Amino acid sequence: MEMDFIKSTNSYIDILSNQVSNQKFTINCKYNYRLEKLCDEYDIKQKYKSLKKCILDEIEFICSSFKGESFLVALFTMRGVSKIKMYKENLETGSLWFKIFNLLFFSMNKILDNSTYIQNNDSAQECIERLLELSYHYWSNLAYYNKAINNIDDDSYEEYLNKLYEVTHLPTDMHQRKVYKEDIISYLKNQEKNIEKLRSTNLNKIEDKYCSKFRTKIDNSLQISINFLNNSNPIDDIIIIEKEKFFSNLNFDKRFIDFTKTFSNNTCKSPDDNESELIFSYISKKYVFISKEIMLRTQEIIEQFLVSGQYSNLLNYYFKLNNLIENQKKYTTLMTYKIADTLLLDEYTLPMENKRFNGKVHMIPMIEIKKYYANYTDKDGDIDVLFLSNRTKTLYNLEYKNYEMLITRENDFTAELRKVMKDDDPILKTLARENIIKENLSHILNTYFKIEENDFKVKSIILTTKPNYYFYKNKQKELEYMEWNEFIKRVRLHKF
Repeated sequence: MEMDFIKSTNSYIDILSNQVSNQKFTINCKYNYRLEKLCDEYDIKQKYKSLKKCILDEIEFICSSFKGESFLVALFTMRGVSKIKMYKENLETGSLWFKIFNLLFFSMNKILDNSTYIQNNDSAQECIERLLELSYHYWSNLAYYNKAINNIDDDSYEEYLNKLYEVTHLPTDMHQRKVYKEDIISYLKNQEKNIEKLRSTNLNKIEDKYCSKFRTKIDNSLQISINFLNNSNPIDDIIIIEKEKFFSNLNFDKRFIDFTKTFSNNTCKSPDDNESELIFSYISKKYVFISKEIMLRTQEIIEQFLVSGQYSNLLNYYFKLNNLIENQKKYTTLMTYKIADTLLLDEYTLPMENKRFNGKVHMIPMIEIKKYYANYTDKDGDIDVLFLSNRTKTLYNLEYKNYEMLITRENDFTAELRKVMKDDDPILKTLARENIIKENLSHILNTYFKIEENDFKVKSIILTTKPNYYFYKNKQKELEYMEWNEFIKRVRLHKF
């Protein structure tokens, strides 16, 4: 690589790194770009849109004063550095810096061919300081705006954030939990209801332009080519390969090339697209730059979403893959069996049924129960998990929702709330089902548990995979809401 390019890029990286270490955004905030100081509840939408445009316009204007690709490569490098910090050091701080560098990188990428030249390092430093301030305002205003339009109150928001922070730092995860009851294991295997089957089925749909994490790890020829052609230090996050050599089929197979192109700077439609956070490669005029850290995280996210059917808009952005409803249903069923397995291990009572396969009869918990009373209709909805606590003489109606955490962390609860409310209100629907159970308690106890007495209380639980703000905002005395970690803790302590 040209020495002037390397020197210039490293100079920008040094300036950016120093800013990360020293920046105090609250000290340097420009008053007329702070949404919370400039609007009231009546004009917040109009003011937010106006400020957003002003900030993005000024970012593009300042970016246009940088000539060549050095600053762009420096921003791309800092994206990778902040992603590492996000996962390995401080999630909250690293996340903010990643978003700042991400916005600046794609803004610079958008106007690269129209840039001019900065005369000296002093003016470059001033411009960089201003760019970081503007980017901070962009994300800060978005957080304030989303909090305001969704009527987020401080108490429920703080409770939600505390729970979010708590589960982020816990090793237990519902996705990773294994099933332990042998009969359930055998049944899921017989029905091919497992993570591996879901993953392989959906990976096949995008195999022409996607390389799985497993494949890139074990493909020796790929690793050999990267190590041989890489122009950067092997211990660095950024891989740098000459463009001509990278796109030669002699060095890399077509799938890896297309994978890199799919998640390259050329795919981004707008600098503020949330989906752009998964882009791990920058294809310049002479070189291909790849962030190893971002590629790894992108693979993990894509493969998780392919399995669970979550965030179909993101998968559609890259793969035009937009119909994952069947995936969501299959994955939710699998997770519901994990809930049943957890309860059985701690000796709670569930309705069971005999399933014959492989020449044996297996006792399998009944989940997603339909037709649980005489006048049942589809509008009543199924009971995801029905279980008894003999200790407290309580019958529990558990509603499971596979709601994930947000991709972004700027209080953007619009999509989160819409996702919960896309059908009927789950709280009202769960409480309505509880009333049906109470009205038909003798029948349900006898049918599913062979119990003649009916002196059981009925309670409802809404359980989500990860914390969901909707249920903190809309607390109900009539039912309990909890996420997976709280649920499994209470099960093990026999708190039900």
